[in-house]
Amino acid sequence: MDKLVKYLEDNYNISNEEIALLEQCVEAYTYTKGSCISSVGAIVDKIYFIDEGIMRAYYTGETDLEITRRFYFENDFCTNWVSFRNRIPSVEYIEAVNDVSGVSISFSDFMKLLETSTNFKNIYAHILEKFQDYHLKKFHFINNLTLLEQVNGMELYFPKLRQKISNKLLASFLHITPQHLCRVKKKLIK
Repeated sequence: MDKLVKYLEDNYNISNEEIALLEQCVEAYTYTKGSCISSVGAIVDKIYFIDEGIMRAYYTGETDLEITRRFYFENDFCTNWVSFRNRIPSVEYIEAVNDVSGVSISFSDFMKLLETSTNFKNIYAHILEKFQDYHLKKFHFINNLTLLEQVNGMELYFPKLRQKISNKLLASFLHITPQHLCRVKKKLIK
């Protein structure tokens, strides 16, 4: 809870009363590496704030190739916003990439927070804007750059990925096989 409060204090103007409300709603969680946090077909009922560790949201394509939509790191909010907001079944999995811990907020408690505070509504709107910005950036990255440019430009576009993610998961983020990523990396070395 301390890291979430610090994050909110550092990035938003949050009052002591709002912090007290939040404390009543959050629940601590820990997941071990490889744990499935949310499955395809289930309605996502929680927002996870990550204190430590990495999560990812992914789905399997037509050829059973895993496609990672997004990685979530420390101080990120992780959920499938479409499933969470609209109360519809998720089309992706959320998985712990490594051991991960933090706090979560259920849908019903989250709705209570939004009803009690305009500030929480503004924070929520800002989180959704960041979510949209991220996906527009990734859409441009995947659709407008060659694979060589993507691998070469990873530091510029997604700096945390190369340092913290395995080649297998990095390949899934790029929508390719690990073998294909290996061949592209060899071209960069030449």
